[in-house]
Amino acid sequence: ANTSPVSDIAGGSYIWNVVGTFGGATLKLQAMGSDGVTWQDIADATMTAGGSMGVVLGEGASVRIAGTVADATGVYSGLS
Repeated sequence: ANTSPVSDIAGGSYIWNVVGTFGGATLKLQAMGSDGVTWQDIADATMTAGGSMGVVLGEGASVRIAGTVADATGVYSGLS
């Protein structure tokens, strides 16, 4: 399952954090490609358990979270 995209993000360094029960799910942070159609995985921005990691986003980026649906429950994610 994929989340709705968030657009026009100010460029810079962010902390991507995720909490919840993954139950075998894998989440990937993705950015819209330069063709305006293709979602691309952000290098190394993959989680299989709760945690935080640093990511760098370009000015005006559109991002979403793509994930496998397993037995995940109460999973929340944010950029700060």
